[in-house]
Amino acid sequence: MGRGPNLIEVLFEDHASIHDLFWRLRRGDEADRGVLFDELSGVYVRHEVAEEAVVYEFLLTLPGGSEVAAERMSEQRRSEQELVDLGRLDPASAAFAAQIARLETTFMAHAAKEEAEVFPMIELNATIAVLERLGARYEASRRSSSSVPPDAESTGRPRTDRATSIASMIKRVREAVRAS
Repeated sequence: MGRGPNLIEVLFEDHASIHDLFWRLRRGDEADRGVLFDELSGVYVRHEVAEEAVVYEFLLTLPGGSEVAAERMSEQRRSEQELVDLGRLDPASAAFAAQIARLETTFMAHAAKEEAEVFPMIELNATIAVLERLGARYEASRRSSSSVPPDAESTGRPRTDRATSIASMIKRVREAVRAS
């Protein structure tokens, strides 16, 4: 019998994948920044919302977990606002490049805190079976929102601007994950 996805392994993979997207975005051609930013936005939001639904929900059941979860979720909310703010900028601009570098720094600090504090807390309080069950729930949460496009309004209207699109996507991904 094969083992399921371990939550901690899946989260490490997601962190590496998001870091890679930041790297590609910062080093990519200015003409490709918009497309890469849309891709990053979708992956980033799905990751953060799935973490809220699975990781932080589990942390709330652990001694001291609610404080840790509250801190990490607060960081995620600020990151979501930074994504929306980035959506207001021209991806080819110097201001966009500077702000994407700040968001990457914010994400990497958040991921480092999770890896140093959250992951050990989960590993100390979960069996392999629980980690695999949580990993499967996390992957299911991300999949449930995969049909939510990062660059289109749910009403089918054309995107008016990236900021509006990203804010709408965050809301729709949360709704899709809650409904799953």
